[in-house]
Amino acid sequence: MNFSKVLTTYGVCALAAGALMLHSPADASAEAQCKRATQNRVAWDYKGSKRWAQGNLNRLCKNSRNAAPAQCFRRVMHGNVNYGGGTKWKWENAIDLCEQSRNASRTINCFKNKIRNGKNWKQAISKCDERMPLADCKTSTQNKIAWDYKGSRRWAAGNLNRLCKNADDDEPAKCFKRVMHGNVNYGGGTKWKWENAIDLCEQSPDADMTVACFRKQIRRGKNWKKAIAKCGR
Repeated sequence: MNFSKVLTTYGVCALAAGALMLHSPADASAEAQCKRATQNRVAWDYKGSKRWAQGNLNRLCKNSRNAAPAQCFRRVMHGNVNYGGGTKWKWENAIDLCEQSRNASRTINCFKNKIRNGKNWKQAISKCDERMPLADCKTSTQNKIAWDYKGSRRWAAGNLNRLCKNADDDEPAKCFKRVMHGNVNYGGGTKWKWENAIDLCEQSPDADMTVACFRKQIRRGKNWKKAIAKCGR
């Protein structure tokens, strides 16, 4: 037996198998999961039509990481989500909001918050569109946002880590910037201690929602500590 030939053949087969594994679209299974959770299960209109046109199904689930787009679409279309003019959506708009959603609750909460803050439905969908690449919290903070009122933009690693812990986007950074430098009144003025601003903003999933929550608590007569405890993390 020619062992050299056998080993060579084995090596070629192993490389081929490895190539198949490397080029196997990891996201294909996630897209399939999304499609299975949608097709024949979620009505795309208010007549109960659950058979989706392939193009619309592909758009909803394109590059999805899980079944979140299907969950988002179901809740938007059939869960009384108000777009600012009622709860009966055009299915095209629901797809626009939900396509490639990574987390259905986060997408919908983002939309609801934008509507509460005066955005129209088009603006709200645009703001909550998860097809856009996510900005990194630490990159958006370090050397870009002053942590004090002297303009110091170089953050200590511990403080930066605390602000951005578990963040998958730059919402904590946006929150901190608005709180420290956007005239947010804590009940005794607009000049914050940076420690308190971090306490409010760390791990914020939505800067607008966190700041709006804090302001609401202050208007209700809560002190800043209780407002932070209510709206932070």
